[in-house]
Amino acid sequence: MYNKINLVFLGVLVLSSLAQCKTNNSTNTSEDSKNLVTETKNIEYFKDYYPSGNLKTEGQLIDKEKTGKWISYYENGEQQAIENYKEGLLDGYQKSDYSQVLYMEGYCKNGLKIGTWKSYFKESKILKYLKHYDDEGKATGEWKSYYDSGEIASIENNLNNKANGKQIEYYKNGNIMKVGEKLDGKKNGIWKYYFDDGTLRCEREFKNDIDDGKYVEYFRNGKMYKTGTKQNSKKIGTWKTYDKQGNIVETISYDN
Repeated sequence: MYNKINLVFLGVLVLSSLAQCKTNNSTNTSEDSKNLVTETKNIEYFKDYYPSGNLKTEGQLIDKEKTGKWISYYENGEQQAIENYKEGLLDGYQKSDYSQVLYMEGYCKNGLKIGTWKSYFKESKILKYLKHYDDEGKATGEWKSYYDSGEIASIENNLNNKANGKQIEYYKNGNIMKVGEKLDGKKNGIWKYYFDDGTLRCEREFKNDIDDGKYVEYFRNGKMYKTGTKQNSKKIGTWKTYDKQGNIVETISYDN
């Protein structure tokens, strides 16, 4: 259900030029030309409603394109989003809910996210995500996420819209959960995984996001639990399993 209020905007631009002619005895002024340029734009104030009759969306259209501030509402009347447009594209400050518990804010240019975007928990206003975009709208730099109580949850490095460089995830107590490198969004090299007390739990080697190479698991006491090699995510060669005292309890050989 919607309602449109049609307005007609009339802009008038008057261009005039004056020519002056001088003689020894007098000065004559004449108007050589006068041009009248008239531009007409169709301006509509748009409103959309829920079946209940409550306002859902409102904003301005100029020549059928969204322009200026648009506001969206939940059916209970609570504001859901503020969006700014220029010639039909998101442009300027934006703020909107994107889940039941989170909202985000930042700036757009020509329909693309730019600069720093922040997401918050709605109730506590505690920061949830901190993200950065370049002038082309691509993910760049260091992104961070946080637990609802404010502790750091992850650090992700980005370049050209993909995860590149060191990636870290944390337990709520501040200890590292896992750490490794990504190249063009894919895990590469040795990734390390930890128990919540900070002791090493597992080491896995990746190539283009696939287990390929060293694989080791540990007990909480630091003793090795399992060791072997993987190729294209499949176990190859000899795999050994140990007890907590370091004794071998199982040995299995896999065909390449």
